[in-house]
Amino acid sequence: MKRIRRAVLGFGFCALSSLLWAQSGTAPPPLRVRIPFEAAWNGMREVLTERKLAVESEDRGQGRIVTGYREYISGPLTQSYLSKIGQSQWLGGGQWLRAEYQFEVQVQFVEAAETVVTVWANIRALNRDFLGKETWVEVPSNGNREEDLLTDFGKLLFGELFELDRPRKGYWERDPGPLPPTGERSTTAPGPGRP
Repeated sequence: MKRIRRAVLGFGFCALSSLLWAQSGTAPPPLRVRIPFEAAWNGMREVLTERKLAVESEDRGQGRIVTGYREYISGPLTQSYLSKIGQSQWLGGGQWLRAEYQFEVQVQFVEAAETVVTVWANIRALNRDFLGKETWVEVPSNGNREEDLLTDFGKLLFGELFELDRPRKGYWERDPGPLPPTGERSTTAPGPGRP
């Protein structure tokens, strides 16, 4: 199921992924840029190098880069910091000891001057239960790590003013704006066919 979802996102169905991002707060949609594949690939490699993320594996032919895990937080504040990048659960009698993440990046050729870049963050946390047993647990990402990497990538290519496009808010999410003063507004609204 996870691989099918990644394949769909990887092919650049931006409308579907924008909807998923808006609803669930998971990975941001793929970034479609009007630059050649080589420039996108080299730009992403440069961003990963600047962030001091070690590349664990890469396949230029497939357009895939996987970084090694990097520690995000450890110690008593792990629970609160983990909630900033992932959807962590309350453990009852256990505790989170450490959290780390890695990136999977897909750079796809669309045409001569168009490329699609998709980023996924894999987050895991070390859990110690009340008996002392420690296990690594996968934590679903909330999209913050992916958004940061894509934003840095865009700023490298297009300048410091670059921002990711946010999905438009639905009608129910919009701010209603200020209401007119009480004396000026009507308390009854005639319906259709009423005088």
